[in-house]
Amino acid sequence: MSLRKRVFCLLQLAFFLLLPGVATAKQDAQNIRGIRLSAHGLSLKLYGGISGIAGGDLNKGLEGLIDVLNVPHGIAVTGKYNPVRFGPDFGGELIFSLTSRLGIGLGIGYLQARKESTIEIADSENYMEPTHFYTRILSPRVEAVPLTLGVLYDIWKGGRFNLEVSSGIGLYLGKVGLGDSWTEKGSSLSDQTTWEGTSQAIGFHVGLGMEISLSQSTSLIVDVLGRYGRLRNIKGDLRENGATTKNAVLWYCEQGAYPLIIIDDSAPPDWRYGSIRKGEVDLSGVSARVGAKIKFSR
Repeated sequence: MSLRKRVFCLLQLAFFLLLPGVATAKQDAQNIRGIRLSAHGLSLKLYGGISGIAGGDLNKGLEGLIDVLNVPHGIAVTGKYNPVRFGPDFGGELIFSLTSRLGIGLGIGYLQARKESTIEIADSENYMEPTHFYTRILSPRVEAVPLTLGVLYDIWKGGRFNLEVSSGIGLYLGKVGLGDSWTEKGSSLSDQTTWEGTSQAIGFHVGLGMEISLSQSTSLIVDVLGRYGRLRNIKGDLRENGATTKNAVLWYCEQGAYPLIIIDDSAPPDWRYGSIRKGEVDLSGVSARVGAKIKFSR
């Protein structure tokens, strides 16, 4: 047999051997395309609602700051600290549906909590001098921008109603602010201190939501989300009566039985305070939200 015929026979043999593999690969490609086409594609969820946070050392320390003034030493305090708890929560999530039930979500949001407390102080420590009356206003604020990655799964699908669970991880870009002002009644004496610190935290979330179909491409969303995350090593500029302290840190300490927070660029003196450590602001809490889900492809 000539070399030409031998090469031709080998090519024929190779063709028949490879033919089943080519057919299988073609079928696999069709199956992959079928999976992609059967998936729901891309959707956008926009939401708004109310969020609650624990607050952590910020709330404990400011409450202790008012309590320690009530220790009998000639100062009478009227009013109490209102803890930072609730505020708005809104944002959006881009959802990539892998199957009719399973999806991956990339989200960005904004949550805030703030509360102002007004304290009236009567200082008569020295009986030889007249009593001085002060108004002290505390204005703490907590803000966070969560950048989240989550998994969403429909545990129940009805005609127009779907029940969904979600879980994921997030990077929380946090900002903590505090205003502390003193004003003496009947006098021009006043003191104004402001501080704004930043920090980042890795957090986790789980949620349960209901999707109510309004049309082929639009749904109403109602969900509840639980969140865990703590801001640590919070530092920023402290401004007091025109003077600025750079990189002032939020510190937690205790004076006797009273928890306190102190903001300074160095740790509080250990001869005066106990349990000294860098303060934490707890973002953990629950959000209740409503919104809309818009499907771009199907």
